[in-house]
Amino acid sequence: MHFHIRKAELIDAKAIAQVHVKGWQQSYKDIISPDYLANISYEERLKQRIHLLEQSNHHTIYLVATVEDKVIGFCDAGSSFEISSANGEIYAIYLLDQFKQQGIGSALWNEASHHLITKKLNPFIVWALQDNMPARQFYEKQGGRKVQEKVVTIGNHSYLEICYMFKHGDKNHHTL
Repeated sequence: MHFHIRKAELIDAKAIAQVHVKGWQQSYKDIISPDYLANISYEERLKQRIHLLEQSNHHTIYLVATVEDKVIGFCDAGSSFEISSANGEIYAIYLLDQFKQQGIGSALWNEASHHLITKKLNPFIVWALQDNMPARQFYEKQGGRKVQEKVVTIGNHSYLEICYMFKHGDKNHHTL
């Protein structure tokens, strides 16, 4: 399968919002409350995405993965504000289920990681729900080290999130 990774543009906002909603519904179907997943607002995600793309700065990067010019995944990265020892963060990385396990997530990851390192936003972090084992295994394979946990509220339920730290130059860090 041929795919392409590129910077997102404002014209991609609708497609990214659709992937965001569907990505949550697919990735978290056995983790997050089905009621919450069934009621995710596409309109809110679209509004958020338009705002992000319009407010972009040189520290942030918004990427899309496309197959035959159709957006099938995305990745957002930029400065981190949560952990003092981290300068950067990969905020989100989502792929539609049928495109997972084909190297597309790794390509998004590598492009975002390269951006963070180039912009001197290293070390960087990513958060994953504790019960999202596919994501956690992916981050661990990329060389992430668990550094922190926090409880987040999604809908009316609480979930534990795990923070992974990535430092370019670590022998286990697989970017670049």
